Amino acid sequence: MSLDLGETASQIGQALGHFVAKGEDERKSLEQAIAQVRELHPDILERRRKDGRHTWLAAGLDGRISGSYSSPNLPDEYAVVATDGSHIDIDRNLPASTCLINIGHVLLQYGANSRAKLWSTPTLYAGDESLMLRNPESGFDETRLSGQILGMKRAVMEVQALVGLVESVPESVPVVALLDGSLVLFALAGRNVPSFVKMELLQNGLIPALNQLHEMSKKRTLAVASYISSPGSREIINTLRLNACPYPVVDCDYYCKSVKAGSRPCDSIGIPIDRSLFKSLLRTGNRSDLYRSLSSIVTDHYGEMNQIRFFYLNSDEEIARVEMPTWSSNSDDLLGFCHAVLLSQINKGQG
Repeated sequence: MSLDLGETASQIGQALGHFVAKGEDERKSLEQAIAQVRELHPDILERRRKDGRHTWLAAGLDGRISGSYSSPNLPDEYAVVATDGSHIDIDRNLPASTCLINIGHVLLQYGANSRAKLWSTPTLYAGDESLMLRNPESGFDETRLSGQILGMKRAVMEVQALVGLVESVPESVPVVALLDGSLVLFALAGRNVPSFVKMELLQNGLIPALNQLHEMSKKRTLAVASYISSPGSREIINTLRLNACPYPVVDCDYYCKSVKAGSRPCDSIGIPIDRSLFKSLLRTGNRSDLYRSLSSIVTDHYGEMNQIRFFYLNSDEEIARVEMPTWSSNSDDLLGFCHAVLLSQINKGQG
C-alpha cells in the first residue's frame, strides 16, 4: 500500500505546531530554572535529597549547579589512549549460535616522541560454554550472552583493554584514558538480572580493571574518563525538582502517588534533560562542577574509590557528559588535564 502523502503532510503541520508550542514552554521554564540555580545553595539541596524519599534519580552535589570552569593549557608531552567496541548478537535464525565482540584500540602520543597506533581485537563466542554465563555456586543457573548482557560484557572488555593501552605508554608521559559511553552499567540494575551475572561482570570484570587503573595512577599522571555524546540524562534537572517540591520533606509516594505525571508540583521545572540547562549555563569550552552519580548499581557495587563523578562540557558542537571514577576526579590538576585533552581531541576530530 502506497503512502498517502497529502494526509501525511497535514499531520506534519499539526506536529510542527505542537513542537513550536513545546519549545516556547521549555524556553520559559529554562529562564526560570537558570534564575533558580544561580541562587540555590548545594547544601540545602543535599539536605532535601538525603532527608526525602523520591522516585527519580537525582545527583549528589559537592559544588554549585551553576559552576563554570575554563580549560587549562595542555602539557608539551602527553598521550591519549581510548577503546571503543561493537558487537554482533546471536542470530537465532542461523544454524550455529555465535556472537562477536570487537574492541577498537587507539594510542596517540604527542610531543618529542609522537606516534599513532590504531587496531582492533575481535573475540568470537561459539558453543554453549562460551555463550553462557553460569552461576559458579549452583552450576545450573545460566544466562545467555546476548542482548543487554552482551552489551555490558563489551563495556567491561573496553575498560579491561584500557589497562594494556596505558601500560604501553612510558610512565613519564601523562595519559588520558578514554571510553565511549557511560561508566555506569545501568542494565545490571534491573530486577531480572541474576546476582551471579552482576558478580561476573562487576566484581570479576569491571571493578578489578578500574582498580588496576587506580593502582597505575599512583605511579604516573593518569586520568580516566568516559565521554557521552548528546546525553539524555536528567539527574541535575531531577535535583532541581527537590527545590520545586512544596512539601516540608520530599516524599513522592506519600504526597503525589495518585497525581498524574505532568501535574505534580515538581513538574513545574519543565526542562526535559540536563543538556538543555547546561547549554545556557556553560560558555564554549567550559565545564560544569562535578556531580555524584547515585545510581544503585554504582553505590551498591562499585566501592568507595570507584564511585562515579560526572561533569558537563560545552564543546561548541554539543553539550557532552563526562564521567570519571572518584580517584581520577579528586585532583584539580587531573580534572583540568582531562578537560584540556578532551577539548583538544574534539577540535582535532572536528567535533
